[in-house]
Amino acid sequence: MRNASLLLLLLLNILLALLIWFATGSLGSRIIGGEEVKPHSRPYMASIQMERRHVCGGFLVARQWVMTAAHCKIPA
Repeated sequence: MRNASLLLLLLLNILLALLIWFATGSLGSRIIGGEEVKPHSRPYMASIQMERRHVCGGFLVARQWVMTAAHCKIPA
């Protein structure tokens, strides 16, 4: 009985890990109901990037200042 419980727990952990991976991978990086826009059509929007990868988005509040969400932390 104990081995069956451990096996079930292991399988549930694997399932949970897969669900988290799928949710934060390809599906988590899309905006539901969003529409693609032409480049440079939104001059106030900013893409914060590291090593040519999009990390976070924001918008210009002044010429040299970008406002981002609180979860957009980039290590110094």
